[in-house]
Amino acid sequence: MGERRTVPNVERRRAYGAHLAGCLGLSEPPSHVVQTIRRHVLAVSELRLDSPTPEPTLSVGIDDAFLAVVHLKNVNDHELWLNGRTVRAEPLRRGMTYIHDLKQDPRAIVRQPAHAVHFYLPLSTLNAFAAQHNAPTISGLVYRPGAGRGDLLINPPFKGLGSAFGRQR
Repeated sequence: MGERRTVPNVERRRAYGAHLAGCLGLSEPPSHVVQTIRRHVLAVSELRLDSPTPEPTLSVGIDDAFLAVVHLKNVNDHELWLNGRTVRAEPLRRGMTYIHDLKQDPRAIVRQPAHAVHFYLPLSTLNAFAAQHNAPTISGLVYRPGAGRGDLLINPPFKGLGSAFGRQR
């Protein structure tokens, strides 16, 4: 994997929408972005990969944020790379949530079609939410890279996204 590749001729952007899709060689996906009064952002993007990626995906850029990815299709043949090194990853299971820390420069090689919804969660937004609800500051999320879990926080709102993306889930 050696050198770091980034999306060419594009200033650094956030890991959602057209920029996220471009890192996978895809066109702009259906996305919804919410910006609060205090300029905090939450975004959700649906990505469908119909062709395998023979090389690691491009870097989305280092960011103090997380991607929570809910897979809509099982993917058995893939690799996960963090900070330029491959890490052990379970097969991606439909309906499971996988967390990626964007400070670890996550990339992937996906050798079969994939379909997933990506939730962009900046740490500043998570902490603004925590402050608003008198909760402690969040320094990170508890997860194991490459391992999915059934998530009671992400999955209920996720099921309601079908109509936002123009179809039933």
